[in-house]
Amino acid sequence: MRTTQGTTDRPLYTRAQLERLIAPRSIAIVGASPRAGSFGLRTLENLALFRGPVWPVNGKYAEIGGRACFASLAALPDKPDLVALVVPREGVEAALKEAAQAGAGGVIVYASGYGEMDREEAGAAQRRLAEIARAARMPMLGPNCMGMVNHALGVGVSFIPEYSKMPRTLGPIAFVSQSGALGYCLAQACERGLGFRYFFSAGNSADVDVADLISAMAEEEEVRSIACLFEGVPSAQRLLEAGEKARRAGKPVIVYKLGTSEDGAAAARSHTGSLAGSAAAFRALFDRAGFVAVDDYEALVEYAKFFAASGRPLARGVAVVSGSGGAGVIAADMAARHGVPMPQPTDKTTAALRAVVPEFGAARNPCDPTGQVLSVPESYGKCCRALLEDPQYGVLLCAMSVAARETGSARAATIAALAREQPKAVSVVWVSEWLQGPGSEGYESDERIGMFRSLDRCYAAIAAWHRWHETPPAAQPRL
Repeated sequence: MRTTQGTTDRPLYTRAQLERLIAPRSIAIVGASPRAGSFGLRTLENLALFRGPVWPVNGKYAEIGGRACFASLAALPDKPDLVALVVPREGVEAALKEAAQAGAGGVIVYASGYGEMDREEAGAAQRRLAEIARAARMPMLGPNCMGMVNHALGVGVSFIPEYSKMPRTLGPIAFVSQSGALGYCLAQACERGLGFRYFFSAGNSADVDVADLISAMAEEEEVRSIACLFEGVPSAQRLLEAGEKARRAGKPVIVYKLGTSEDGAAAARSHTGSLAGSAAAFRALFDRAGFVAVDDYEALVEYAKFFAASGRPLARGVAVVSGSGGAGVIAADMAARHGVPMPQPTDKTTAALRAVVPEFGAARNPCDPTGQVLSVPESYGKCCRALLEDPQYGVLLCAMSVAARETGSARAATIAALAREQPKAVSVVWVSEWLQGPGSEGYESDERIGMFRSLDRCYAAIAAWHRWHETPPAAQPRL
């Protein structure tokens, strides 16, 4: 699990060392251009909500997009915190040296054609970039990357279109990805309501790599979970150290590993120059590092949100409320599949449920208050509250079957209030194929509610949550 492209021999970067890269107060864009569709103009547009100074740098223009344009980094009125190099590969090395001379605090390199190519000269060129950046103590993201987003500051140093038009929901999740487009696909969950704080595309990781970003996010007070999408790392030991650091900080790292098949590993080498390694070896490394590994890309956002929302388990049992008896049966099946207990309620809780649930319903676990909830909507909340007060249950799971305009938003408000008035975990599984039906955005955006679109993934996440909290962090021997 070692590559010749990337960092293998230095300590992990700390949050303070990456401060000017990931939380810049000023940004310069070298190679800025007014040409529609150009990476330079897209980057400028993506900084529309950034409140600090943005300095386009290109000697061909006096101004771009209403901003004064500078001939060089040396001509800027102040040292830039972050420099984005939006220049062709042939101009990157000279521009990187200029950024170092200008006192930049960090740099992002979009250009490709480096370690992902099976040519020695391309690898040598990437190593030179890393040497320049490290000599200047100027952390570098890339090359061959899509940049980064700091949602709290309105920083969108990326060439992906329309970041500045995305919803501004802040949340406690950080996305760390080697793949730029696929990682940004995760961040696009904000379009359906999810809140996040950071997105990083590490690309070839000549300097700053996935382990460094996990290390920095472990120190980030506002981040409560880290979703990591990666192909390979230059140093297994550094990844282990980053995982242990996050584990000690109580920050779960949810990881999906690309390149587990022979063909996938070959694709990873041609994508970011990463040695994908053996799937079994990486799984063992994840276990030692305290990562929560998922087998499906689709699970990353759901797990990250659930872990961030749920705190520590206060009991092992799960209580289910569903307006569909069939969904309750599926929930029981999935609980059995993943070894998650669903005990029956105590006599006291059963009595409280029977006072609300019709005789033809199910005053048990799973609880089915029936279609009565349409005519007596308060009955749903009463069932939820009764089960949350039962000490056997650490999770309330609401299986939302039929999405309805009549009740959707009001029920979301009821569940949000329940999630805040007591300390137990509350999760919603959106069973309806009306994927963004009434109420769904409220659950997605609520930091106290786990949101799933699969009962199977929900129970898998609950089982992983129990295991993660039951396994204390421990000092690990070096590999």
